[in-house]
Amino acid sequence: MRKPLVISLIFLVFFMLPAGLSFGSNAQVSQLPGNLDRSQGQVPSSQNAISESYTTLTNSVPPVPKWFQTEVSRRRAGAGEKTTPEFTAELWNIVWEVSTQYEIDPFFISAVIAVESNFRNVKGPGGVLGMMQILPSTARTIAQLLKLEQPKDWNELLTNHKLNITYGTAYLSYLFKQTGSLSKALERYNNGPKKETFAQTVMGVYERYKSLHLQETGQK
Repeated sequence: MRKPLVISLIFLVFFMLPAGLSFGSNAQVSQLPGNLDRSQGQVPSSQNAISESYTTLTNSVPPVPKWFQTEVSRRRAGAGEKTTPEFTAELWNIVWEVSTQYEIDPFFISAVIAVESNFRNVKGPGGVLGMMQILPSTARTIAQLLKLEQPKDWNELLTNHKLNITYGTAYLSYLFKQTGSLSKALERYNNGPKKETFAQTVMGVYERYKSLHLQETGQK
């Protein structure tokens, strides 16, 4: 499921790319079949668990790890934004709860958010919004097909990061179940000219986050 990453790509991920906005992610809904349903697209048995770390998930949210606090603060500071402990705790709780709901690794979702927006509520190229850079038109279709609660104003995707993360996570969970591959799910989520680079970059950050969590807690 995971492809080896060359050294140059790892250097690009951590030292050269300032934000996920450079990938032109737009989560185009054209990749979605018309009969989308959460019960469809069962993953092969060898890929039922997205990662070893997912097996540790419980309904209760664990304390915010130091690596997550550092990563969120560092990335946001690089974009000129301050970060409070309250903001980081709220974000961690949202990521954990939503990821658990849609049976996907919270470290994976954290990596997507890091690459897409550096943990910021921002507007990107082409009108993509929020932490997971979602087009309102795509969100509307996802809401209808996955029977998600719809906001009164789709511009909330820019300011309401729980709403944004819920939609992005639901979409990625579905795509993973359809493709059986996190990398392929990421490519379809991005659906831009640099979708393969985007997927490799996210997977590199994902592996790093799992490693940081293991170093800090001793848990996979």
